[in-house]
Amino acid sequence: MLRNVLKVLTYTFISLVTTKTLLNTIDLGPSPFPELILLLMTLFMLNMFLQPILGILSLPEEGLKYLLIHFLFTVIFLLVLIQILDNLRIIELNTENLLFIGGMVPSSSLSNSLSLVVTSLVLSVIYRYLVWLTPKK
Repeated sequence: MLRNVLKVLTYTFISLVTTKTLLNTIDLGPSPFPELILLLMTLFMLNMFLQPILGILSLPEEGLKYLLIHFLFTVIFLLVLIQILDNLRIIELNTENLLFIGGMVPSSSLSNSLSLVVTSLVLSVIYRYLVWLTPKK
């Protein structure tokens, strides 16, 4: 039980830090530590309890449908957190000098709402990829 909690917490932290580093769309304000902890705990609760709740409701617990449900809940949770926390903001995503498989992506700037969607998608995909890498018992 404790191993599972630590695994989910670690994967959530890795996905959050990786997303923040890659996209640079999450702004935590002048004192980022309290916002980071609250964001981490919220995403941890989502990742910890979403799969069992979906199992109770007979909804998909794995696969692409689960990834879509996880993505939608991540968007919802981030929107709620942005409203609750004053210093948490999603800023515009700039794709300047972004290398993608050896080629440059054209430079563009996404709006805040599209940046929120891309951030949630990257958070969900990274977390599910880390879970997929974990061997099953």
